[in-house]
Amino acid sequence: MVLRSDTSFIVGVRSLLQKKVDEIPVELTGTRSDIEIPFSRIIESESITVRGILNLAASGVMFNGNIKSSWVGTCRRCLEMAKGIINVQAREIYIENPDPESEYPLSGDQVDLGLAVHDLLLLELPLAPVCTDSCKGLCPTCGANLNETSCNCMEPKDLRWSALDILRDEI
Repeated sequence: MVLRSDTSFIVGVRSLLQKKVDEIPVELTGTRSDIEIPFSRIIESESITVRGILNLAASGVMFNGNIKSSWVGTCRRCLEMAKGIINVQAREIYIENPDPESEYPLSGDQVDLGLAVHDLLLLELPLAPVCTDSCKGLCPTCGANLNETSCNCMEPKDLRWSALDILRDEI
């Protein structure tokens, strides 16, 4: 899989590498259309905000900051739209010959924060999104959305548990 980055997340770090400055403040906004997992995704029409600082590290350039974005998905209980905000802390290293498992490439005098944005937001997307914590879901018998209506379905009785029905009546 080839990861494409929006050019709005590329930052020039020549002055940092030449030690003309101690740090470079970063405040960027951009979009990505490739951040999704089954049932949830980053909203591609809304901006992703990246704020932080780039510093020199022993082996390259270090980014310390925050990445914020909106997500949408399908509620696992009622199948309606679920949405929320991801706000993730980032601490990533950029070096010339990176280990692809733990580092990002320093390309000449530029760092592409878009690669870290992709990875970190992808990891924070909910695997099983819910619209609200109190979502009642769907009726397993008729499929009615129990958040909007109640249904008259009777729970099917399992005769193996019928001896415990007396306890339910006492409550």
